[in-house]
Amino acid sequence: MLSQELELEPWENMKAGAHSVGFSTGWAWDEAQVILDDQSGEPDLGKGSATTDLDPIAGGGLKYSYNVTDNFAIGAIAEFRTFDPDPVAPLDSVLDADEYTSYHYLLTTRFFTEPFGKDDRLRLFAGLDLGWVDSIELNATVIYAPGVFERVTVQGDAFWTIAPVIGGQWLITDRLTLDFGAFYEWGIENTNDTVQLNIPIAGDVNDVDGALDIQGFFIAGGLSYYL
Repeated sequence: MLSQELELEPWENMKAGAHSVGFSTGWAWDEAQVILDDQSGEPDLGKGSATTDLDPIAGGGLKYSYNVTDNFAIGAIAEFRTFDPDPVAPLDSVLDADEYTSYHYLLTTRFFTEPFGKDDRLRLFAGLDLGWVDSIELNATVIYAPGVFERVTVQGDAFWTIAPVIGGQWLITDRLTLDFGAFYEWGIENTNDTVQLNIPIAGDVNDVDGALDIQGFFIAGGLSYYL
């Protein structure tokens, strides 16, 4: 299944000038530091931070690459990631966010080793991904006390990410590869927004600056077809 008979020399279709398209999916161990700073209103909620785990729900991406040389490729990936954050309490109240989806647009580089292994079907790579996230929309329940809560929406602004990547490719056919890899990604900057909290027990409006610092470890797998 993963080693179909080849008609050409291994990797003959993956040399300089080759184009490929493909898809990938994976799993994540991701987290976000939630940073809140009350700017106005009574009572003064102060400033605080706490870290929440982002439980992965679904994710996937479409990818393209171009071989600049036999062993170096550049490319792009467009992907979505859906997470369910755990409740977190950066201030006295508890922030319980709903499941959310973010969209990531990545520029990629890959440096490949020479093929090796059985019939020279395996090659490894290392690279760096630079990503852009257009925004993160987060709907959440703020729980002030048992039975006292309100719904808010956080509209985080765009931010950049960076991730070193390692992995490999297994040659299935003359044009098809099985791809696998792992990367650690973090934000070059935070995603920020200001939220208005209408605290029911106070009758006042508090303007609270919020920021998310997101980072985590990912594993991924997929297929690439060389045109």
